[in-house]
Amino acid sequence: MELTEREFEEIRNYIYRVSGLYLDNSLRSHAGERLKPLLESAGVKTFKGLISRLVYKNDIHLCDQVILSITSDEDSFFIDSAPFETFRDVILPELADIVVIRKKKNNVRRGAKINIWSASASKGHEPYSIAMLISEYLDQNGPKGVESEDFNILASDLSSTALAKAVAGEYSPLEVNSGISEDLRSKYFTQMGDKLVLQPKIQDMVDFRKVNLSESFTRLGGFDVIFCRNALEHFNQPTQKGILTQFTYMLTRNGFLVLDMENNLDGFAEYYNYVKHNGSMVFQRKENMEFSSV
Repeated sequence: MELTEREFEEIRNYIYRVSGLYLDNSLRSHAGERLKPLLESAGVKTFKGLISRLVYKNDIHLCDQVILSITSDEDSFFIDSAPFETFRDVILPELADIVVIRKKKNNVRRGAKINIWSASASKGHEPYSIAMLISEYLDQNGPKGVESEDFNILASDLSSTALAKAVAGEYSPLEVNSGISEDLRSKYFTQMGDKLVLQPKIQDMVDFRKVNLSESFTRLGGFDVIFCRNALEHFNQPTQKGILTQFTYMLTRNGFLVLDMENNLDGFAEYYNYVKHNGSMVFQRKENMEFSSV
């Protein structure tokens, strides 16, 4: 069964209307394969029936399933390891130093915390990977007086289904074994039936929230680090510009923006320095460049 051009267009237009996500024509075959398993669970036999449930009956739960099926990439912990290595080796030591400075400056814990945002968290692999790196760093060589409580990690996604899995912190052995070393698995996961469950100390480091990146999100506040990998490519250029505008406004001076290697900062490059490490590149907000356009 093939998803016809007209059927794809109906689905694409609906998804764009409710989420701001834009599906390029080249994704039609991909979308058809990803949506086939949903037919049975939706109680329909054809893509036309799926569209009827989705578009004309406005099935919100099914819409969530469709968006997750089409846009979700293969997830595992520490996937595309280079950005995580850069976070561990370059960004994290600088963040720990900032905590020390802020604590001395404030003389109290309030205001000292580092805020990190995983803006396309999907099922939680990325923010939990970040949390494990922070825990490992502090256990091994973190500055005296810096603790895991000094880091706030916000993880957001458009999909309620993905967020529910992330909040549960339960993963299959395949999801864990494909990206986690034996040492980390034994340290941070507990076997419960056929699932591996993250230890509370890691889960407690992450807060989850549903956020649509195509809308205004500056209410979330300021961040020292923003991860946005595997997300921008699902939006058209005007929406991408709006997202990057808000990211730039929300980042602290010297804050870090972690994108996919394919993404660039056209129109925003003057506000960032490029930080290269082990084949990875992240962007660091310039300290002396004002930015107030939102």
